[in-house]
Amino acid sequence: LFIVGGGLLDDELMTDFVTRIGGDEARLVVVTTANWRAEQAPDDILAMWRLRTQGEITLLHARSAEEANSDAFVAPLKRATGVWLMSGRQTRLTAAYLGTKLLAVLHAFLDRGGVIGGSSAGAAVMSEVMLSGGTLAEPGIYEGFGLLKNAIVDQHFTERKREPRLLVALEKHPGRVGFGIDEGTALVVRGRDVQVVGRSN
Repeated sequence: LFIVGGGLLDDELMTDFVTRIGGDEARLVVVTTANWRAEQAPDDILAMWRLRTQGEITLLHARSAEEANSDAFVAPLKRATGVWLMSGRQTRLTAAYLGTKLLAVLHAFLDRGGVIGGSSAGAAVMSEVMLSGGTLAEPGIYEGFGLLKNAIVDQHFTERKREPRLLVALEKHPGRVGFGIDEGTALVVRGRDVQVVGRSN
C-alpha cells in the first residue's frame, strides 16, 4: 500500500509509486470515482498519468452496483501491476464499491503482491474504519475498504490539525493503530513493514 496524505502530488513521490508498479511497463488502473473529474474531465486524469508512465492506463468509474459487479468492469484489475484510488470524497468510493466484486478483486490483487496507492480520499478509504467529515471532536466514522487491517488512516494531518479527530476515532475503536499522514507524504506498507517517503511526516 502506498498511502498519500493528500496535497500536491510532486514528481518525486509519484515517480516512486510508478517505479514500484513497473515504470513504463506498468499496467495501471486508476479508480476515479471519488473525484469530480470522473464524470467531467476524465481526459485530464489520463493526461496527468501519461506524464509519468508510457505504460497501459485504464480509468475505472462505476455508475451502478451492477456495473461494479460485472466481470468486464473488474477485468483490468486482474492484469494490473498497480492501482491508484483518486482523491475527492471517500464516501463516493464506499457508496459505489462496498460489497461489490470490484472490492473483492482489489483485495485479491493486494494479496498476490499488487501495489495499491491513493491520496486523500484514496488514503482514508484504505483502512477498515474510515474517517470522513464531521468535526475534530465528533468525526464522521464509516466502513472503509479494509485494505489496511487494524488501523485508522487520517490525511492532511498536520495541515488541517487533525490529531484530535484521529484520537477520538481511536478511543471509539480501541485496539487499532492510528496513522496520521501529512500532505506530500506516503506511508508505504508491505505486510508488517512500514516506511515513510515524501517531504513531511
